[in-house]
Amino acid sequence: MTPLYRLAAALLVATGTLAAPAPAPAAPAATPAACTPAWGSYGPGNWPPACWRPFEATSPFNTPIPANPRLMAQSSAIVGRVLGDISARDYVGHLTADPAGHGGEPTYYAQPGDPVFRVDCVEYGGNFTIDGLLVPIPAQAAPEGGWSAPATADRHLTVVDQATGWSYDMWQVRGTGLPAPGGTLQISFGGRSRIVGDCAGVPADGTNCEPPGGGVGHGTAAHFAGLAGRVRAEELVAGRIDHALNIVIDCDNGTAVYPARGKGRPCANPLNAPPMGALLQLDMTRAEIDALPVQEWKKVFLRAMAEYGMYFGDTGSRNLFSIEIESGNQYTAFGQADPWLKYGKDNWEPYTEGGVTSYVAKLYGRTGDPNPQLDWMAVVWSNLRVLDPCVAARTC
Repeated sequence: MTPLYRLAAALLVATGTLAAPAPAPAAPAATPAACTPAWGSYGPGNWPPACWRPFEATSPFNTPIPANPRLMAQSSAIVGRVLGDISARDYVGHLTADPAGHGGEPTYYAQPGDPVFRVDCVEYGGNFTIDGLLVPIPAQAAPEGGWSAPATADRHLTVVDQATGWSYDMWQVRGTGLPAPGGTLQISFGGRSRIVGDCAGVPADGTNCEPPGGGVGHGTAAHFAGLAGRVRAEELVAGRIDHALNIVIDCDNGTAVYPARGKGRPCANPLNAPPMGALLQLDMTRAEIDALPVQEWKKVFLRAMAEYGMYFGDTGSRNLFSIEIESGNQYTAFGQADPWLKYGKDNWEPYTEGGVTSYVAKLYGRTGDPNPQLDWMAVVWSNLRVLDPCVAARTC
């Protein structure tokens, strides 16, 4: 996916240290009051439940799409291009659950007593919003792909400080493990965003509080927060994704629309390519999705695509149409069972390579469906459309 260093030009320098932890901010307004365990207590074995959502109810990621939304003028042409050469290999990329837990991007929830590390952004002169800040990180935390991942890999790491309400997104976390407590953690790029309260999800670089409710930060090329639209295992197990999806497409048209603040990798031919931040929606009713002769886990994704839509948040998917998810190593790092692996075994297709069996979620696949001869994704994608940015901004 697009390296986070592409965001550097839009950021300002911010150095210093964090203030002493304050009482934990209230849970996001998007979270039901009865949702337990409660915000502030998340940690190993006490993971955020399916009913929890980051950011406020007014975030574009948490706002259902209204009836009869306005379409982008070139909606049909963009859909044709996305499902053509831009995503030529597969319409929906492989969501993978593997024994090592490396199938997504990990999120960790800091608690009192966790060690604190000074962040050192080593690229572009350290001109990033978290360069020099002190960030609490659980000692067992490991980045995307684990500590053995190649240095050139994404090695994403998201840390949520529940005491302050800040979420930290880091790209290319360096080293073979966290340094000693109080040491320096080197990364190639990073930023932070509010996850609860006023300006939730917006950068800490002096920009205004737009969009309402949050979801914008420094986690992707679009400047979306890492948690914005990221699917969690708890949601899949519960059978409902109560927010928009964050999708990765191979390239964009070189422009960005609301709520994106940044651009990714441009297509060699930008004609009818989607702008970064584009909101795609599956124009199907709940009843139409429920009636599809496909496995139930596929309908969980489709319902979210229809109710909340999909925001184009990053590029570099190698011609796949990919959905951002969390990873298994955020659980196994603490010696806990990986819910992604169990969900994969129960629902997805096994794939064995080098003696290791992983489980692949092929949303476009037919194996396991009641009618494997039906090209049901052709029916689904015929109802895909691109909405005008005013829909996300709630100005039309």
